Amino acid sequence: MDSIIWAHIVVAFSVVLPVGLMQFVDLEKPSDFLGYRTPASVRSPEAWKYANQMSKKLILWGSGITLTVQLFTAFTLNQVTSILITCGVLTVLYIAVLIVVEMQLRKRFDKEGKPKSGYARFD
Repeated sequence: MDSIIWAHIVVAFSVVLPVGLMQFVDLEKPSDFLGYRTPASVRSPEAWKYANQMSKKLILWGSGITLTVQLFTAFTLNQVTSILITCGVLTVLYIAVLIVVEMQLRKRFDKEGKPKSGYARFD
């Protein structure tokens, strides 16, 4: 029983850790260590800032959803099943964050990373 509790704690920590780390991302220039780093996001300071602001918000929401799923399934399902479902939800949500941010970068920035006209700033 203790190992299951520790597994839930480790999974919850792995859900919350990216949210905490995203608070330390320097939005003015691309970092070598922290942040949303893809070829599209490092093309310009504007693209870097946009990608990190958007991914931070999406990861925050995704973490909230994942922790809610973990809490709900921990009390309603078998514990191993609960952990597997939680890890699956977390994986799907992180993939969704990548897809959404990359689509928005392509939509809002040209191939050199310059903002396209007609899009408001993201704040």
